[in-house]
Amino acid sequence: MISPLSSYWRESIAALDFAFQPIVNSHTGVSAGFEALLRGVERVGCPSIGSFFDRAFHYGVLPAVELALRRKAATAFARIAPHQGRRLFLNVDNRALTQTSPALIAEAIAAGGH
Repeated sequence: MISPLSSYWRESIAALDFAFQPIVNSHTGVSAGFEALLRGVERVGCPSIGSFFDRAFHYGVLPAVELALRRKAATAFARIAPHQGRRLFLNVDNRALTQTSPALIAEAIAAGGH
């Protein structure tokens, strides 16, 4: 069970955004999917994406932050008109993988995609 996030972390996640970078087959020019790239960590006082995740790890909320970000990325991706039939690629902090079940990961992504 992952504990709920404090208002600080919920507000920080709300302030973050994603850019979706196409992953394109160089032979056909067809996009196979999009990589969700986290943006805006400077708005929450972090000089880099790595430092944002280090902070979450330090405070013991990395698994919950990762799940919330996956849900947010999936929700944003679902709003993109041409996303049908495309894959969403998510970067994951490996420190969270040991504390998060695959079922929770899949649930967060499915909940974001509605």
